[in-house]
Amino acid sequence: MIEGKAHVQNVGWTEFKSDGETIGTTGLGLRLEALIINSDYRLRYKAHVQNVGWQDWVNRGEIAGTVGQSLRMEAFRIELLDDTGKHVWYRVHLQDVGWTDWAIDGAIVGSVGESRRLEAVEIQIVDAASNEAFKKWYEDSLKCKLGDVIFTSTTGESTNMSNNVTTKAIEGGTVSDHVENKPLTMNITGIIVGDDCQEKLETIRGYTEDGDLLRYVGCDTANNMVITSFGTDRSVSLKGGVSFTLALQEIPMATGVVTVIDEAYIYTQMNNLKNGGLQPVLRE
Repeated sequence: MIEGKAHVQNVGWTEFKSDGETIGTTGLGLRLEALIINSDYRLRYKAHVQNVGWQDWVNRGEIAGTVGQSLRMEAFRIELLDDTGKHVWYRVHLQDVGWTDWAIDGAIVGSVGESRRLEAVEIQIVDAASNEAFKKWYEDSLKCKLGDVIFTSTTGESTNMSNNVTTKAIEGGTVSDHVENKPLTMNITGIIVGDDCQEKLETIRGYTEDGDLLRYVGCDTANNMVITSFGTDRSVSLKGGVSFTLALQEIPMATGVVTVIDEAYIYTQMNNLKNGGLQPVLRE
C-alpha cells in the first residue's frame, strides 16, 4: 500500500489518496507545494522546488517541498529502499504539458529549469506479476534501451544542458525569469552489427534526411529531438558491422503550435518499439 497527500495552492492539505489515485488537482492551474507519502514499504522521496532546487531526500511520512512560502514543486523523485521485487511507478501532472510519461524507481518526473509547476501526482507500488498495465509498460521500456534493435552492441552517450544567463543586474522577478534554456544536445557513439546492419543504417539515415522529430530513450530520455549529424566508420574487425557517431538536438516546442491529428494514434506510435531507441513522432 502507498498513500499520499499534497499541500496545494489556495487549498492547503488535501485528504490522503492511495494506490494510483490522483494527489493534487488538475485543470485548476494550482501549484503543488508539498507532499507527504506513507507506505508499508520503506521508501524515500525528494522535490525540486522553485528558487530552492533539489531538496534532501526525506523518508515516508515526512514533508517534501515547502509550506507557507508560495513556492511551486517543479520535479519529483521517489524510490523504494528494500529489494522486494516491487517497483514504485509514478507520474506527474505538469503545467502546460499535462500528465507525463510514467517513471520508475527514482527517475525524475516533472521539469528542471523550465519554471513549470507540478499540479498533481499519481503513485503506485507494482510488480509485473500482478499488474498487466505495468508489465506491458516495463517490457516496452526495456526494449527501448541501448543495446536493442538499432543499438545492438556497446554504446556511449553524453548529454549537454546549458543556459544563457543575463549579464545585467536582476532587478525584479525570480532568478529563473532571467535564465534562457539552450536546446538540449546529445551525442551517441556505438556499433551496429548483425545481418540487418545495413537496414538499421538506412533507418537512421531516413530520419536524418527527413528531419523527423524523434524520441530517444537510453540512459537519458529526450523528446522532440532531431539528428544534426550522423557518421559511420566501417572496420574489418567488426565483421561487416559499422561504428557510428550520432548527434541530436532538442527542438523547443511552443505550446499550441504543433497540432497532433490523432492523439491516440500518436501515443501508440510513441510506444511502438520496432525501430529501437529512435522513433519518429508524427506532427502536422
